[in-house]
Amino acid sequence: MTKHVRRSITQLTESDFPFYVYELLRPHKDGYVTAYIGKGSGKRLDYQKEKYRLDGWEICRFMDEVEAYRYERELIFRYWPPLNKKPSQDAGGTIKRRAAIALMKMGVVTPEIEAEAYGWNISQAPLSE
Repeated sequence: MTKHVRRSITQLTESDFPFYVYELLRPHKDGYVTAYIGKGSGKRLDYQKEKYRLDGWEICRFMDEVEAYRYERELIFRYWPPLNKKPSQDAGGTIKRRAAIALMKMGVVTPEIEAEAYGWNISQAPLSE
């Protein structure tokens, strides 16, 4: 059973919102443009900034990983940054798969969620015993 603790907004810390959506920016003649949008936790943003050698910042933090994925997907659809795969190519499937895995980690398991997490066609999903 999950224990819930009531705290005021001033008592909340970064660890209460472990997931974030971030943006990597590349220089452009008029300032900066969005090059990549991602979802992360921990040092993910630092790793991506170093990998792509770009500036970046956290856009928004979330308590819930699924909500972070939803917001990331919304921004990718809106801006289609050049370093992201286009939503029509991959993001929809990847987001749904990651969300399914996150739900399974939280203990929410149905044949449909399990099939999505493992990339199975629902007819290939193992039967529950």
